[in-house]
Order: sequence, then structure tokens, then C-alpha cells
Amino acid sequence: NFVTFSNIIDTVGGIDINNPYEFTDESGDTFTAGTVHLDGPTALNYVRDRHTLSNGDYGRNEHQAIVLQAIIKSSE
Repeated sequence: NFVTFSNIIDTVGGIDINNPYEFTDESGDTFTAGTVHLDGPTALNYVRDRHTLSNGDYGRNEHQAIVLQAIIKSSE
């Protein structure tokens, strides 16, 4: 259950990430390359997806690191 993860991101007003490449996840959300603002549910989709990524689990790990860095940065 990742409700807390989503709630944290919504509590800080969402986060801005620098997405390295464009892709569309399994839920149909499209993430453009460059700066993207994510709310809690969309961030959760971003960090969970691996099946639509060319590098699979490695891409998911990369996305998780990008989001965690953005959460930390938003609290500074």
C-alpha cells in the first residue's frame, strides 16, 4: 500500500522532476522529457511502471531515485 507515499507528495504540493525521456506508462499517463510536475497519484504511477520501459526494472529504479530526490529537495 503506497497511500502514504502519495499523501506525502500531495502534502508538499506535488513535486517537480526532470524526466530524462518521454514515455507512456501502463495506466496511460504520458510523461514528457524535461520538467514535469507530479501530484501524489501520478508520482506513484511514475515510480511503479517498469513494463513499458525499455530498460525495465532499471528504469523503475531510476524513476524512484528521481522522485526521492525531488521530495527531499521540496523539503529544503
